[in-house]
Parts: sequence; C-alpha cells; structure tokens
Amino acid sequence: MPTRYDALIDAVVKAGAGGPEDPRLTAYREQVRQQAYRITDEEVAALTAAGVSDDHLFHATTDEALKAGLERWRAGLAALEELE
Repeated sequence: MPTRYDALIDAVVKAGAGGPEDPRLTAYREQVRQQAYRITDEEVAALTAAGVSDDHLFHATTDEALKAGLERWRAGLAALEELE
C-alpha cells in the first residue's frame, strides 16, 4: 500500500545505513531492534566503559529504533493490503 511518506522513509533508512558499523555496538543494535525493553543500565555502562561515547550510543539507539518502527509499520500496511 503506497503512502505519501514512502520517499521520505526510504531516504531516512538510507541515511541511517551510512558509515562503518562499530563492532562494539552490533549486539546492542540487535537488542534495540528486537527487545529494547530488556536493555539495562549495566549494559549501557559497559559500552561506555568500553569507550563508546554517549553521542554514539544515542545515534545507534535512535537509528535502530526508527528502523524497527518503520519495518513494523510497513508490515502493518502489508497486512492491511491482504485484507482488501
């Protein structure tokens, strides 16, 4: 189901995909994508202690949360299309 936001969403997802991935954040990013509610203060503190900056953590968190939300939104639209 095409929407008026498709071009904007594609641009946002593409912009978030740029740059090299920090290997210290791979598991964290996956957890944000799948089970953000399970992330603990201790896990964030461990990443900070490993040298990940607060800014980098913030951007990784918002990037993954936005992508996950958009994936779920598109899945919802696809489900609605099947009902039509």
